[in-house]
Amino acid sequence: MIRSITFHFFSLLTLLQILGGCGSVQKFPGARFSTPETNGIGLTKVETGVAHSRKLQPSTDLRTSPVSEDPLLSKSISPFIAPSFGFTDWLDLEINLGPSQALDSQIKIQFLGSPASGAGAGSFSLAFNIGYSIYVAADEIASEDILAANKEARSIIVNSGMTKMSMSTGYRFIAPLLVFVGVYKDSGRYTLKIKEGERTTIVHEIEDFGTFLGMTYQMGALFSTLTFSQGEFEITNRTNKLDSLAYSFSVGLRF
Repeated sequence: MIRSITFHFFSLLTLLQILGGCGSVQKFPGARFSTPETNGIGLTKVETGVAHSRKLQPSTDLRTSPVSEDPLLSKSISPFIAPSFGFTDWLDLEINLGPSQALDSQIKIQFLGSPASGAGAGSFSLAFNIGYSIYVAADEIASEDILAANKEARSIIVNSGMTKMSMSTGYRFIAPLLVFVGVYKDSGRYTLKIKEGERTTIVHEIEDFGTFLGMTYQMGALFSTLTFSQGEFEITNRTNKLDSLAYSFSVGLRF
């Protein structure tokens, strides 16, 4: 019963993210908050919070002719929701999504230690995450907003995908408190196509890598997580990059 409800919940999140994507500006979460502990077999976790992110504006101006392919990178803060489900004591499916963000799906494999549902003081954990994030969006620039001589409206399609990997390890100094550290590396491509009007394709190759430090405090089914990440977000084919210290704070429930 729980598995069926969770499956339909994840399916609904996926559908809403794909159908609801709007706008060419995309946010990429900079802070990492996935712990090295799985939930435990049959358990679901739902957490929500805010995190620093990197905001990619694919062009300095999409209204001109020719369209500029020079991107703009800046820092931002984004709310998020992150449900996950424990298939076994060593395997979780994790989802993360938020406004102007990709739908992020990852599998967590815990190699050492007990899951969060059974971990106590002195528990050491080690886990590896691998997944993919996808962002599909549509936008339109009205003809009256076009700055060039050609006043045709411009229809825009965005297709962005990133492969994501991370490794983390943690230790419980006391039963409720997990402290963890890790490294991550993401790579992928952001593609924007103007289908009508000024027919243009903009492609940005993206690399994102760094380290993170975090702590989770749990009391029964309730928990909160605070993390700090230091990373470099780079558009490799444009030599644009952004170094930043990011944080995330979330609260959640495991049941």
